[in-house]
Amino acid sequence: MNKDSQAKALAPEPTGQRILDLFAKKPRTRLTPVEIQKRAGFGRDELQRVVDALRGLSREGRIVRLKKNHYGLPDAQNLVTGRVHAHPDGFGFLILDDKGAEDLYLNRREMRRVMHGDRVMVRADRKKRGGVEAHVVQILERAQKRLIGTYNEFDGRGYLIPMDPRIGAAIPLQQTAAKPATGKVVAAEIARYGTAMSGPEENLCR
Repeated sequence: MNKDSQAKALAPEPTGQRILDLFAKKPRTRLTPVEIQKRAGFGRDELQRVVDALRGLSREGRIVRLKKNHYGLPDAQNLVTGRVHAHPDGFGFLILDDKGAEDLYLNRREMRRVMHGDRVMVRADRKKRGGVEAHVVQILERAQKRLIGTYNEFDGRGYLIPMDPRIGAAIPLQQTAAKPATGKVVAAEIARYGTAMSGPEENLCR
């Protein structure tokens, strides 16, 4: 792919560009889809078009969804993007897309929602006593969809112990295939990713 083709592939589609142009005029603005529809001059029947474009821009990290269905530019909200590098002890670091920037520490609470290799957007808040505290705002891309590990049981429930210790210690399995022998190497697909309140779950592959 030549440079012109790469630039074209990375360029947002016309609806997305109109939205970006709107925010470029006032970078700190926070708007709902309906407000964007009106201010960017879209027709009354084009709200779904605006919503679809916002979803695409959010996945690319060019726009971030905030509280109460508001959207804004990442740079205006102290937001940065990068990839999660997890540590076996439960914490992790965000390796920023900006290669010249220093990595951000992710505490165990923030790491509950993400996995090693995920591409995420975080809000970097300055602490009163110095340093930066990172909070995961949006998960842009999941790196883990299927995991390999060994099968084990605790209190009658099956678990996958990932081969890569950075993924986690033990992940509960929803039994969807014949029960394997303890210690057997198995593959499992992630059925539900972790949240702030609970860890991930997986379906055992056949």
